[in-house]
Amino acid sequence: MSTEIKEEQTVELNDDINKSNVNDYSLDSIKKHLNSIDAEYEATYPSATPDESTMPQYQTVQRPTYEQIEEEARNSLGVYEASSKQEIQNDYNEELSQIAQEEEEVISSAESSRAEAEAEYKNNIETNRSNMISQGVERSSIVSNTEQSIESDYNRELVDLIEKTQLSLSELELKKSIAQNEMNTALDKFDIAYAAKLEKKIEDLSSKYDQQMLDLEKYNLEIAELRNKRNEEWKKWVNSQTSAINAEKSRAKVEYLIDSIKKMTKEEAVNIIYDPEIVASLGEHYQIVLDYVNRRKQ
Repeated sequence: MSTEIKEEQTVELNDDINKSNVNDYSLDSIKKHLNSIDAEYEATYPSATPDESTMPQYQTVQRPTYEQIEEEARNSLGVYEASSKQEIQNDYNEELSQIAQEEEEVISSAESSRAEAEAEYKNNIETNRSNMISQGVERSSIVSNTEQSIESDYNRELVDLIEKTQLSLSELELKKSIAQNEMNTALDKFDIAYAAKLEKKIEDLSSKYDQQMLDLEKYNLEIAELRNKRNEEWKKWVNSQTSAINAEKSRAKVEYLIDSIKKMTKEEAVNIIYDPEIVASLGEHYQIVLDYVNRRKQ
């Protein structure tokens, strides 16, 4: 509170007090008036504490729990995990697609070979019969034996074709199994690498939040010092302003009381100023009024 403001308030208070001053100088009236002076001046006392909105503010941050940090770490590695696993799956799918193409080629080749063997078998039978007819021996045992030989060769060729086809398909099934094992191995290796990366991420995040807590603690200690300094400065200012207001209050009470007892006889004034409540109300300034009364002759 500045000196100008204090002086303005003092003038306003004195005006209010003078307006309320009536020609009633009984002891009770004087006591009431002194009490009203106390109330009016004390109402202008500054607050004992500064406005909180003007004070430096503490910061509060809740450190994440381990579970929250782990979740944050997993989220940060989500894209890496998904893309890595998808890459492994894509490699496996590509291998299966290649094997499936090879299976189709094996089956197609087998069907083609079977068709060629069947056509050759039929052609050989027809050729043999034509030859036998031209030789006039179409009903002889030679024809029958020759056809049996042709059929036997055809059957052996079919059996050989089936065996080769089954072998090729078995080899492709083995390749599928190998591809599956390779994918599982790759996933296992990834899981190990991911676990290590996740642990490192959790450690980094924990260290970051630990440092944030240390920085926050340091900041709040600085804020505490600033607040303490502000409170001390405010306390000194309040004491200064309160002392100034009390001085003005005492001056107003002394002036009022002297002005009142001027209109009394000395005996009446003495009865007033020796009242315990009057003495207590004037405090250390009581002596001023007492000296004034003692200087009066009557």
